[in-house]
Amino acid sequence: MFFGVLLLNGLIYTTIIAPLNVSQGTRRAMGGVVLVCMLAMVWQVGRKIVKRRAAERRATFLSGRAALCDEEFLREMGLEDERERRVARVIRNAAAGAYGVPPEMLQPSDVLGSLDEALTSSIVLSLEPVRDAIKAEMRSDYDWWFEQGETMDGRGLIDVSTFGEFVQFYLKNLDRLTAPKAAAHR
Repeated sequence: MFFGVLLLNGLIYTTIIAPLNVSQGTRRAMGGVVLVCMLAMVWQVGRKIVKRRAAERRATFLSGRAALCDEEFLREMGLEDERERRVARVIRNAAAGAYGVPPEMLQPSDVLGSLDEALTSSIVLSLEPVRDAIKAEMRSDYDWWFEQGETMDGRGLIDVSTFGEFVQFYLKNLDRLTAPKAAAHR
């Protein structure tokens, strides 16, 4: 595509700009302006194509799914503790916001790789919205250090395959992830 832009720029330069009765510097500047405009146009078209494809993948993902209310979600997760239930809802809502889908569409059995492929243009879900939501809900600083320790011990997010396991990862570390930094590093 970039090569095509360069060819088109060369064609415009030789047929329109070069014959003009202006100095060489002005011709070069005009050629540069044309090139920048063409690259900006290609960039915009590319962004629209990526957005359209993402919308199509999202629509395909949502078309065959039944909504799962919070109570059913929490029941499938096996959560009874009210604090864990509250944080699980927060995590689900934050992940749904990052994926751009209603929370009811995220189910514990969903494979994270499939969610990422169907709903994002990146390889994996960004964890920042989840971290920020937990921090806001717990009204304390988020200590990310536990994620590093769990990964080094072979129990980290890299070993999580379903959305339910993703939520459980944070719930099992709930005390550590909101603890003062000195206590969380043990």
